[in-house]
Amino acid sequence: MRHRVWLLPILCMTILLAYNTVAEGGKFGELLESLARATRRAKPLKEEAPLLKHADEIRGLRLPRKLDDTTLIRRFERLEGVDDGLRQKFRALPSARRAAMVELGEAAQKVMRRGESAPELLRKLDTDGLALMRTYGDFVAEGVDQMGPKYKLVVRKMGRGAASFYQDWIKPHKGKWLAAGLTTAYLAAPEKFHDALGKLTQYGTRKLTEAGIIAGSSAAEGIWQGLTNRFTQKPLFSGLGIILVIGCSVLLLPRIRWMAWNYLVKPLMTVPKPRKPPPQDHNHPEHFEE
Repeated sequence: MRHRVWLLPILCMTILLAYNTVAEGGKFGELLESLARATRRAKPLKEEAPLLKHADEIRGLRLPRKLDDTTLIRRFERLEGVDDGLRQKFRALPSARRAAMVELGEAAQKVMRRGESAPELLRKLDTDGLALMRTYGDFVAEGVDQMGPKYKLVVRKMGRGAASFYQDWIKPHKGKWLAAGLTTAYLAAPEKFHDALGKLTQYGTRKLTEAGIIAGSSAAEGIWQGLTNRFTQKPLFSGLGIILVIGCSVLLLPRIRWMAWNYLVKPLMTVPKPRKPPPQDHNHPEHFEE
């Protein structure tokens, strides 16, 4: 019995801690939802469905930097729609939650300014997507809008490399990505397309080349890789093909074409003239009679 008595305070503390966590989470989610809906440049929402389903689950969010309370309050005041009621709720939050509120509130209001489709996009992003936006950049919202919520998993896995790859190879070629059906393959295995720095892999080069996306040095690398693979499989025929390609490329130079015509082709196309006997010199002693 004595041992069981000690369990009672522990149980009470556990219940109290859980209650405080739920209460603070409820305040956080309610405030973040209010900030998203308070965006003045967003279309007024008539629906009551929440924009952020997991707004209370902010544990483990990786935010860009830590800020002091003065800076946090100043940035919170700059958010759209802030009134006395929202200020009171903000000051009631712990310091760590205030930093998350400012970062996520700014991201949520930025998304809500994107037009009529903004509420649906914000639902796809949810709180974890907003945190990724603040950590890696606004491309996260664009990627989720184009490829769906699964794109958040790509950003978590590839980090900054996902940002570089999106800016270089996805954003400028959205139409080709949709037409070629590359989205499904990329979401399933982004590491096949690029490395942690966003540089194309051989597989990514080949897949994008097939979709007509590759240009510049990346295309040259892809073509050279293809020639190398073909040469490994069939050295004789591939070697002749490489020589032919190089020869045709060299003939693009005007000077080389002129030399090839005058010294190689033209002599083969003309009939050689018969040689004339050398002229005889009549003043030579051999021509005098004895």
